[in-house]
Amino acid sequence: MKKGDIVKLKDNPEYDWMNEYLGQHFEVEAIFEINCRVRMLDCPNPERYWFMEKTVFEIIGEEE
Repeated sequence: MKKGDIVKLKDNPEYDWMNEYLGQHFEVEAIFEINCRVRMLDCPNPERYWFMEKTVFEIIGEEE
């Protein structure tokens, strides 16, 4: 995973509230040792960011 990658949540997310966002795409904005900051794409607020563990995401196209 690197800055600029488009990612999505992995199937069967760790937290129940993430199920609401399974179809959402995110752009990686910053990478840290364990976490990353991603920007939610195609949403009403273009400045909506998540700071989350990298392991909950997969790069789009990596498994397709």
